[in-house]
Amino acid sequence: MPQRRFEGTLDQLAEVRRFVRLTAGGHEAMRLAELVASELAANAVLHSDSGRPGGWFTVETRFAPDEVTVAVTDMGAEQEPAARTADIEAVSGRGLWMVETLSLKWGCEPAETGRRVWAVLPVFADDQHP
Repeated sequence: MPQRRFEGTLDQLAEVRRFVRLTAGGHEAMRLAELVASELAANAVLHSDSGRPGGWFTVETRFAPDEVTVAVTDMGAEQEPAARTADIEAVSGRGLWMVETLSLKWGCEPAETGRRVWAVLPVFADDQHP
């Protein structure tokens, strides 16, 4: 899987999306993969040690004909990621709920540097897009 390491700052999210576009090679699920990678990367920066000074995270992509995998490895945190429904007035807190909703499956697992959060995304035929 192609992968790239990023500094643990929110200004890197545009670079994450650019990396996904470059590795997608025009794949029809590119936009969905960009969105999910951006959400997972933002969570790495906001909710893990990746967002501390000197922190970093890694993004991996795999584009196959029938599914796409996006993974972000962060530097770890005390809490495991969990999808939740945010209060209607909240300005944040919907990212993993959105990832869960858009994915065939998602999860997290220990990694050498912390944890790896991944999502497997569907590929829709042109007439099946939600």
